[in-house]
Amino acid sequence: MRINTPRRYRGAQRRSVFPFGRFILLLLLVVVIGVGIGVYQFRDFFREDAERIVNSIAQGIENNVGTLGAPTATATTNPANNLVSADNAWAVGSASEALRQYLPILGSVPNDVNVYYRATLATLAMGRVREGLVLAEQTVTANPYSSDAWAIRAWALINDGQAGSAIASALHALELDPDNVRARVQLASAYFANGQTERALTTVNEAITLDPDSYEAYWIRGRIREDGLYEFAGALQDYQTAYDIALVSQPVLAGTIAVDIAQQLALRNQDYLGAIEVLKKVLETNPENALALFWMGTIYFSYQGDPSQAAGYLQKCVDENPDSYNCYYLLGRTQFSLEQFSGAQESFSRTVELGSPFARHYWWAANAYFSQGNCEGARTYLVDGMTKVDSTTPQDLRDAYDYLMSVCNISARQPIAPTPTLDPANDA
Repeated sequence: MRINTPRRYRGAQRRSVFPFGRFILLLLLVVVIGVGIGVYQFRDFFREDAERIVNSIAQGIENNVGTLGAPTATATTNPANNLVSADNAWAVGSASEALRQYLPILGSVPNDVNVYYRATLATLAMGRVREGLVLAEQTVTANPYSSDAWAIRAWALINDGQAGSAIASALHALELDPDNVRARVQLASAYFANGQTERALTTVNEAITLDPDSYEAYWIRGRIREDGLYEFAGALQDYQTAYDIALVSQPVLAGTIAVDIAQQLALRNQDYLGAIEVLKKVLETNPENALALFWMGTIYFSYQGDPSQAAGYLQKCVDENPDSYNCYYLLGRTQFSLEQFSGAQESFSRTVELGSPFARHYWWAANAYFSQGNCEGARTYLVDGMTKVDSTTPQDLRDAYDYLMSVCNISARQPIAPTPTLDPANDA
């Protein structure tokens, strides 16, 4: 049986539901309006947050776009392993191996003046003059307030024939540190290179007084006594003292000092076998030492009469030090003696290209062309070489120039001109 709800009750139910729903809608509307009013009232605060969010997103997009075309980053060389290897090589006196380890990491340690100093010293110790000067400048850049940096720059400048600039550099080193014995030694060396022998001797003696164990001071005094005062026995004694000290405190430079010992044994004492033995020991430790290679070539060619043996050392000398016109010149002499005229021509031409100031070197370049029947090739070297002939030029070289120029003006095929006497002191 179905029970019907009375009509008045059904109407009452419908009227009670509708007002509640309207209430909910009105409540939501009030909340929305309230939130809107709040946002409006605090619009500056919300604007700052919104701008930060938008700017952050924009910056991220900009960075990503900017790196789309950028090359892949190259990993920076970790210098730690190289430094350990270089220090080990340095401790046993292997300048070439130490340099091999130092050079790749210089960019990773741009302000480490000690690394740059050692790289420069190793380069100069092996006779690589132009490379040494570049590294010396970089050493000063690494720390312009380092007295040692300016001192080694003076050494590099001396080797490059810039005695005046070397004096200025050494003086600045002493301004930075008046007690720097190394700087005082380089000042003495610069004075000597500038022709101020007595002043150089006084300065280097001051350095020895300040530090009786300065191998550099004894070494430079040995050079002053040998080439300036002609005290050969005293010079050899200074060289030996410098070598003995350096062998313990600075093995890398001991080999360079040994080259001076060998040079004096050969030139002053005519002890060629003794000189060769000294140089062989240097090359055992530093097979790439261009100074030792040059003097081995000089002794074998000029004093032992063995151009074949000399050529091997001199070829390695130009391989290790391609900026040395001395190595190229002597290599050319050995090649000429072996009748390798084309090779000699190339070596002599390279000698001149590297800036040799010697008239003798130009003459041999001309003679190499002439020996192949090419007077036109010889002409430029003869003309340019004559500009370097002066009152100090030996008579035999003057005669050789006159003869070759005379012959080339007549015929390209004449007997070989007289050979000027080899003077190692002038040719080296």
